[in-house]
Amino acid sequence: MARDALAEFVVMEAKSIVTPDGGDIELIGVEGSTASVRYKKGHNPHCLECVITPADLCDFLTDMFSEKAPHITRVEVLVAD
Repeated sequence: MARDALAEFVVMEAKSIVTPDGGDIELIGVEGSTASVRYKKGHNPHCLECVITPADLCDFLTDMFSEKAPHITRVEVLVAD
């Protein structure tokens, strides 16, 4: 998969959503119009709803890519253990 500076920028911006709860997100690469990211879900025992789900992260990234990197129209979120 190819590297993509705009995609990397979007993923770095999205990190601010997952890191407060101990999560992490990493761009694996971009192939065609699909960005693949690895998501390590965090944990917040005081607010279980605060930890973003993989599906919500996918939706959020899709919206961000639409705005900042419109050549990416599909996001694949791979959940890391």
